[in-house]
Amino acid sequence: MRIGIIADALDAKMTGISSYTHCLISALPEIDFKNEYFIIHHKLGGLPFKAANFHELVIPTSWFDPNRTISRLYSFRSCLDHYKLDILHDLTGSAIWFNRKQINIQSIHDASCFTVPESHTFINRLINNHFLKRTISSIDHVITDSYASKKDIGKYLNIPETKISVIYLAADSGFSKLTSPDDLDEAKMVLERHDIHQPFIFSLGALVARKNLITLIKSFLYLKEHQHIPHKLVLTGMRPKRSKKLSGFYDNHPDIIFTGYVPNRELVSLYNSASCFVFPSLYEGFGLPVLEAMQCGCPVITSNVSSLPEVVGDAGLLLKDPLSVIELNGLIMRVISDQALSSNLSIQGLIQAKKFSWRKCAQGTLAVYQSVINSQK
Repeated sequence: MRIGIIADALDAKMTGISSYTHCLISALPEIDFKNEYFIIHHKLGGLPFKAANFHELVIPTSWFDPNRTISRLYSFRSCLDHYKLDILHDLTGSAIWFNRKQINIQSIHDASCFTVPESHTFINRLINNHFLKRTISSIDHVITDSYASKKDIGKYLNIPETKISVIYLAADSGFSKLTSPDDLDEAKMVLERHDIHQPFIFSLGALVARKNLITLIKSFLYLKEHQHIPHKLVLTGMRPKRSKKLSGFYDNHPDIIFTGYVPNRELVSLYNSASCFVFPSLYEGFGLPVLEAMQCGCPVITSNVSSLPEVVGDAGLLLKDPLSVIELNGLIMRVISDQALSSNLSIQGLIQAKKFSWRKCAQGTLAVYQSVINSQK
């Protein structure tokens, strides 16, 4: 098979989709030495490995069209015709590059643009409501990250269940429980760099409405005032311009530390050092941060919604109502005041995290390629 993979997220900061792209593409050459792969993105030198059957195709952006939605389309399709691909797999979720000259497989990570549209920009909503819906007919198969997402994608995009495969993601192998003196010393330096000197509660995610950080902040401030907990609240993630409403809850508060975006190496230190990881999201397609935290041995509190119960299993505490400050107060107090519970959650999280791997994700993806090819014969 000659397989093209649209991998523009290789050139972005290491967040959810870029992590998926990087880790999947790194795992495929470990299991497949036979098929030819063409990794398509817009900056030269983005491949994290070298393999004889993997080739880098760079289709640059235009200076007057940085969003790559129009000017790139023509050169892209010309490139597809030249390389005569059997399969084109788009990891970005746009589908606008597809034509009917090859089998088209689309990764759609969630249906949040339809379930929680307020958490997306106007441009994202336009792309999903207009371009994605219009190009659904050109998609031969969809890969998604959870059974919850499969249900939502089938509902909102009217795709038959038989055309949607669930392949779980995994946390990068770099996320692990720190034990060596050197790693522990590095973790201390990371905390000092961010001025973290007390025990802390940790959360991660872009500061958008569906991450529900307002509920976490309200809960934390209540526990500081009424339970006098010694903890800080550390929030990590990119801060979009439209997060002004949220920022008012923590700007200049002495007990809330906003780190902004941090690389994975620092995230490992934060997960390992936190008293607990709280992720009260209102909707997720998978929930990589929860898995990263468990793989680092950090006790997890998260929402009992969408894909999160699939990822956490019985290894974390689940919020029945993620908007309930009172319920969240109780779960946080249970974890930070009960050492036995905290230790058990840490152990169970490490066990649960071992069920996921990028090798399994790559094997599942390759199986979909072969299945779809066979179905076309």
